[in-house]
Amino acid sequence: MPSPFYLSAFEIMDFGYRREFRKALLKKDASSCQFLAMEYDVLQILKDTQGLHTVYRLRDNNLGEVLGEAVISESENEIRLHGIFVKPEFRGRGYGEALMQAVLSYSEAKPLTLCTGLGNVPFFRRFGFEVTEVGDSLVSMERRL
Repeated sequence: MPSPFYLSAFEIMDFGYRREFRKALLKKDASSCQFLAMEYDVLQILKDTQGLHTVYRLRDNNLGEVLGEAVISESENEIRLHGIFVKPEFRGRGYGEALMQAVLSYSEAKPLTLCTGLGNVPFFRRFGFEVTEVGDSLVSMERRL
């Protein structure tokens, strides 16, 4: 089981049943010198390595389920985002942004690349990604240093 990593000053505002992320401040863990993930009382981002892939999972401890995840791999020259997903019923609450912030904290030293559908381009542009190639239905993007 992946171990939880913690974020200080992680604020979640609760409006009835709707939670929105307001701010996430990542900190370094002195023992591992890696940027780690986030936790508040209910929500955690778990970081797990599976072979060549690193998986970030957003988990709601009250519900006992994973709400979304992001998968990356690292090569000598770049970090590749293979996918980021939030369950449809939990979209629009800032969870995708929280997962992206965890990925971005890991990729500070190398360019981050991805391939996505045309409809996802605005989401990734918010995080500094630029379109590098356009196909029939897919777009290659990169976030440079």
